[in-house]
Amino acid sequence: MNSLTAAIGTTFIACLIVALPAEAQQAKPEFEFNASAGYQHDSNVNIAELDANTGEADDALLLGLGFDARLPVSDKLRFTLGYGYTSNAYETFSEFDLAMHHLKAAVGYSFYGFDSGLSVDHFAARLDGEDYLDVTQVAPNLSRLIGDKLYL
Repeated sequence: MNSLTAAIGTTFIACLIVALPAEAQQAKPEFEFNASAGYQHDSNVNIAELDANTGEADDALLLGLGFDARLPVSDKLRFTLGYGYTSNAYETFSEFDLAMHHLKAAVGYSFYGFDSGLSVDHFAARLDGEDYLDVTQVAPNLSRLIGDKLYL
């Protein structure tokens, strides 16, 4: 994982140096925050094992919280950072309480009609307060609009 962290850091720094012309026209950063709360009566609790074992419904409290930041460095270089949290807390079957953290970061660079980028997403889920799932996804991309209709 250390080599991945070093590669991502090097990519960010290299893009920053290449994209900082002397008279870059700065776009303003954008920030977005969101929060939600809800109540759900779930007739099958969305978990097959629970349905098979109990055959009972349950009520849940749903919570969500997140933020996104778009940080343009220049006309060609942009960074995106974000975090999201969701939680389902069941009233009766608390052993199926699920909480998910989602941390994301991306860098994008435009050159000669191409858009390139690298995004990193990390998901950490906890089931009934215990570690359940931990996944990191790294996705490079390269795209271009050809004419008015073809996007590769």
